[in-house]
This record gives sequence, C-alpha cells and structure tokens, in this order.
Amino acid sequence: MPIRPFSAVHFIYLYVCDKMINDTNVLNKETSMYNEAQLQIARLHELWLRSEHAANKGDPKTWLWLQDSIWRELRADIERMADASKIIELDNQLKSLALKNIKHYNKLYYILSQRHERLKIIQDKAGKGSKYVRADEDDFE
Repeated sequence: MPIRPFSAVHFIYLYVCDKMINDTNVLNKETSMYNEAQLQIARLHELWLRSEHAANKGDPKTWLWLQDSIWRELRADIERMADASKIIELDNQLKSLALKNIKHYNKLYYILSQRHERLKIIQDKAGKGSKYVRADEDDFE
C-alpha cells in the first residue's frame, strides 16, 4: 500500500502541535499564539466542498454524514453561543426528520437543504465563515 503524502494542512497542524508541546510558556503562563481556528476553517472548507459535491451528485446519505462532520466541527463554538440550546434542539429535529425520511428523496433533499443553510448560518455566527464589511468603511486588520 503506497504512503499517502501529507497535505499542507497536515504539515501546519504538526508544526503547531510541535511548537505547543515544546513551548514551556504555554502551560499556565501565557496564552498560546497558535489558534486552532485556522485549522478548523481549513477542515470546514474541505467538508463544505465535499458536502456540495454530494448534494449536487444527488447522494443524500453522504450529504447527511458530511453535515454531521460539519456539526461536530462547530459544536464547541455552538456551546458558547447564547442560544446554544435552541440551536442544538433545531439541529436534532432536522437530523431526526432526515433520518425518518431517508427513503423519501424529495422530502430528504428539502430537509438536508434546510440543515445545510442552518449550518452555514451557525458557521458565520461562530466567526468561521463569511465576513461582511460595509462598502464605505475600510477594514484594515
């Protein structure tokens, strides 16, 4: 079996992990300058690409499983939101509806579309998605 080469994301992840392990100032003394958010955004990007592909291909089961992966990536951010219980309950309802309608393609497609849109909104709300700037303002960071 051939060895699969690492992607750039894997190398960045390994580098960040190595720096955090070997940096003694990280432990209870300082806040780490490394942030998992950039890696999470890269993972989310890959999951969204695969999710769109599954939706466009008409593969609802794969689309559902990819949405579950996106949900797991966003779950820690959701827990910190003021309306976390409402968000979790709505997602549980959508997931339950999807599973009940797994054999009814049209209903399932509609439910998965709704969940897809909700996950995009949650990602934006968590600060890991789109960022909008007023056209008349400069946004220099």
